[in-house]
Amino acid sequence: MWLMKHDGRQGKVRSRLDLAAIVCLVAGDTAGGFLLPASRPPLSLSFVFWAGVGLLVVRHAIWPTPTVFTVLWCGVRERLCSPALKRLLAVVVTTRLGVLALGLIASMAFPDVFSYSPRFSPHPVENLPVRWDSLWYHSIARQGYRWDPAQRGEQQNIAFFPAYPLLMRAGGDIVTVPAKLLRDPDLFGSGSVRVMWGGVLASIACFTVAMWRLFRLAGLDGADASAGLRACVLFATYPFALFFSVPYSESLALLALVSVTLAWREGHTASGLLWGLVLGLTRPNGWTMAAALLTDRLLGTSHPWKHRAGWIFIAAAPVAGTAMYSAYVHRLTGHALEWALAQRAWGAVVRPSWFVVRRWERVQQEGFATYLARDPIDWLTLPIVIAMITIAAWLAAQRQWLYAVLMLAYLAPALVIDLPAAGRMTALLFPAFLVLGGRLRGAPFVALAAIFAVGQAWFAWRFFLWTTPY
Repeated sequence: MWLMKHDGRQGKVRSRLDLAAIVCLVAGDTAGGFLLPASRPPLSLSFVFWAGVGLLVVRHAIWPTPTVFTVLWCGVRERLCSPALKRLLAVVVTTRLGVLALGLIASMAFPDVFSYSPRFSPHPVENLPVRWDSLWYHSIARQGYRWDPAQRGEQQNIAFFPAYPLLMRAGGDIVTVPAKLLRDPDLFGSGSVRVMWGGVLASIACFTVAMWRLFRLAGLDGADASAGLRACVLFATYPFALFFSVPYSESLALLALVSVTLAWREGHTASGLLWGLVLGLTRPNGWTMAAALLTDRLLGTSHPWKHRAGWIFIAAAPVAGTAMYSAYVHRLTGHALEWALAQRAWGAVVRPSWFVVRRWERVQQEGFATYLARDPIDWLTLPIVIAMITIAAWLAAQRQWLYAVLMLAYLAPALVIDLPAAGRMTALLFPAFLVLGGRLRGAPFVALAAIFAVGQAWFAWRFFLWTTPY
């Protein structure tokens, strides 16, 4: 018995060494540059990165077997033993790479579009992720936050929260490691190109893990493997899911939302606290998760928090994450909510009925055909949002308070200020896809998935040609 306990303790120590080494290797060149800056670190890699190498050496000197690579591979292989998960991975890879392939085709078919758009490289492949808001995330990942009081009221990067740019920077540094080791600064493009593609890799990785956890969440809701897979297929093919293939914060926000929900349902306080902080540091409306959790705690039955106080930490974590960024913004600008005021430069003004009224006035002024031809995505956002609200209302009628409040609270700010990205925000409303995956099967499911896929292809084509959606 003592030997088993001893082996168990050794296993925990080994696992923690593995985790610390991997974190240092993956994020060390990013975090290390801020924590332990050095003018000339060894081989241009931070001391934190080399600390990760040292931890791996020490770990394998004490426990030669199993190696950290064996542990990682066995973990991945164990999860891929399920045929459903294999199909899920195939769907994720196909849809994510399909969006990028379509974007490359559009870029090469219409090269004249890029005569007036930003370029980090003349090569269409290297320049592919350089679109719309990815430029803002890139500016934060490369140069950090900048705020000019003389430009208050204009677009500034403090409007974007820090978690995803940090992850994007880490992804870019991973892509940059071979360039540093080989002392070839142009390997895989310039530094800006590598950061952009690091963001693509980070987005796809986050989306992949989010889909796996969504599949698990479907199982907790009583769905079988087929229903869980259908939900993930509809999610991956959803028209606005194109943003899970590009350097946008959608993938990280989705992963945090699903992970907090899963931790809440399974009663894992530490995991829920961590992902709640990540959510609050990723999106300004991460607080809506706190509202959903509190409502579920008071009215729902899907949580295990009958006699424990762990739920308090999870519910408070998203708000705490937002407060942490607000404290940083206060230090930078002197106003904790300057990041919210900066949203006005994108037209974010409180007008509760404007989401419907504006579209109705445009139809009356321009005619439906002209309005649809000029900005079809803007028109399509209206029925999509109505459909999401309808599903949320149905969930509320079923007393599924966690999902219903999450959907309604997450959409509410976008509707109140008529946010141009309201349609994009619907891509994070995973409860809707759990409902659709559980209730649609056979021909209706195939038809909806096909419509979604065609819509995503069309949206992606427009996005990469610098046309809405953005």
